[in-house]
Amino acid sequence: MSEQVSKYIKFFIYCNKRRSFCKGYQRLKKEKFLGYIDQHNYIKSLRKIHRSALELELDYFDILHMRM
Repeated sequence: MSEQVSKYIKFFIYCNKRRSFCKGYQRLKKEKFLGYIDQHNYIKSLRKIHRSALELELDYFDILHMRM
């Protein structure tokens, strides 16, 4: 029973973090569209979000052993 609760909690945490990355991407896209940031900083921030999202996927799905 507690193992199942633990899985639900991990999934909930995963969903919240994933949602925050999506919000960050939408905010970044809006700032780029409005001209608040230049292309270089946009790409730099986009890579940071992408890298963090990949780390989240690797941590949640526990496939670290498959990493090169």
